[in-house]
Amino acid sequence: MTSVSAGDLLVEQSEPDVPPGMTEAATAEAEQGIEAGAEAQQGEVAAAQPQALAEEKWPGWPGHNVFRLIVPVLKVGSIIGRKGELIKKMCEETRARVRILEGPLSTPDRIVLITGKEEPAAPLSPAMDAVLRVCKRVNGPSSGEGDNTNAAAAGAAICSIKLLVASSQAINLIGKQGSIIRSIQESSGAAVRVLAEDQSPSYAASEERLVEIHGETLKVLSALEAVIGQLRKFLVDQSVIPIFEKIVSCNV
Repeated sequence: MTSVSAGDLLVEQSEPDVPPGMTEAATAEAEQGIEAGAEAQQGEVAAAQPQALAEEKWPGWPGHNVFRLIVPVLKVGSIIGRKGELIKKMCEETRARVRILEGPLSTPDRIVLITGKEEPAAPLSPAMDAVLRVCKRVNGPSSGEGDNTNAAAAGAAICSIKLLVASSQAINLIGKQGSIIRSIQESSGAAVRVLAEDQSPSYAASEERLVEIHGETLKVLSALEAVIGQLRKFLVDQSVIPIFEKIVSCNV
């Protein structure tokens, strides 16, 4: 695992079988333990040994996903719902935490901070699930609302989604010679851009970039899933999450 700058506040999970923070001696000891277990026990017991070790890689393994969506102030109500019913239900169903951060009155946007513990075996982590649900609430179509004709029209409507990411994440999303971001655009049919520093909002730090996804709603949601899936490997310890909650007030 490689640490990045304080502005990024993120850790990239590299090789899953060599957890960050372990010394070479500890890694060697773990490998010896696996070999010893394989020799002493056969069949299912030996097969279960590597998984047991994986669950003890480091405190808090496997870490938390953190995503920051930029949402217009006027759309915040569609996320929260009456008396907070919608956001509460979303958190219960996804097992992620969704919080609308305070922002300066002069800014027409709000940051929606979405966090959740990673579940490596799940196709969508809790935080990814919550991100997609938030964007569907903001841009539609929402499940159970309207008839099929209205839902189809909403899916074909043009919309934009913006995420605030660390520069290291943005570089990873672009890929070598733009290979990753180009692949996402081709597979989804939506436009995906990493904006330049001078196009970032005033509350963004110098080490952060804005990722914008634009196109028809359903194509944008498809691209968003691919984008956050690519960013999924960046994990943080739970103790770091409160820093993201204060980052807006620190930068304005």
